Amino acid sequence: MITLPQFALLIALIGFYNLYKKRSKQNMFHLDYLLYHVALIILVLIIYNFYLTIKKDQGLFRIVNLAHLASLMYFFQHIEATLKGYKSKFKNIYVLFMLAYTLLIILNESGIYLLDFQSNRSDILLFYFDNPKLLTDLVFFKHLFTISVIIFGVNSFYKLINKCTTVKKKKNYTIWFYSYSSVFLLLALLNFLYFFELTNPKFDSIVYNSIRIVALLQFVFFIFYPSLLSYLPTIKIEKELDNINYFKRIENLFINDRIFLKKNLKINEISKNTGLKESEIRSLIKYNRECSINDFINDYRLKFAKDLIINSYLEKHTVISLAESSGFGSHQTFFRAFKKKFKSSPNKFKNEIMKS
Repeated sequence: MITLPQFALLIALIGFYNLYKKRSKQNMFHLDYLLYHVALIILVLIIYNFYLTIKKDQGLFRIVNLAHLASLMYFFQHIEATLKGYKSKFKNIYVLFMLAYTLLIILNESGIYLLDFQSNRSDILLFYFDNPKLLTDLVFFKHLFTISVIIFGVNSFYKLINKCTTVKKKKNYTIWFYSYSSVFLLLALLNFLYFFELTNPKFDSIVYNSIRIVALLQFVFFIFYPSLLSYLPTIKIEKELDNINYFKRIENLFINDRIFLKKNLKINEISKNTGLKESEIRSLIKYNRECSINDFINDYRLKFAKDLIINSYLEKHTVISLAESSGFGSHQTFFRAFKKKFKSSPNKFKNEIMKS
């Protein structure tokens, strides 16, 4: 008879396959993060089933924690990329959390513990430990980082959802997001309360069963997720509204991530980050700005250079340095473009600012 963990693994594999079938060049900028999220959940379930049926190795609990923490981070990266309309960079704070937790595991292996506490619990989610003290640091900091990631993710969603132009049926998507995030948060809190014995002992069985039910709820939400893909970015420029929305995705990439500062920036990189075809990017820029892709990129670079000059950059740096800091690969190209746009050389422009 199939067990609950085996059933969950089967559901996750089916979900991964269905998501992968929907992957394309147009949606990979956000969908890949979701695939990483599900792949790591599958890894967690494979290890968990291995532990339960083949080998009860305590070391597997550390791998499960790392994989589960990483899966949560990729989920929120997917959400952020979806709302922005382009591939968002993996947050440095997430990398810091992963490194900190890895260091914690190394310290514990060396017999160094940060928390002087030993729970009466000898297990968590059926992972049993001979020495419960080994669990304390792992459980406490795993849930501390989990709750922190959820807070960061929810805060980012709150800031981006209202000005988002990529998601269709925002209300449905918002309800799903907050529900799914709440399940993650609830599971973390229940595990924390159970392990550190912060509830009345007579409710232990209720808390323990609640943990299993909430864990199952994660998969219920996941099963219904593929239908929400219809609310996410599609790449068909048909109506004027779509034209404006898709151009805004390009603008957001330039304004928020300052991709124009990358030297030798090519249109294919903009395409990879936004999911838009190169021909669509050219058409959108020509329609909305009436200029070429190169002029569009250089316009952002020149505005950036102008702001640097206004902030006294040339008082301590050369024009060549200004060109490089603004994303230009050649200072000659920068000088010509600057003079064409502002009818003045950078140094003359600086002097005019100082006089005013």
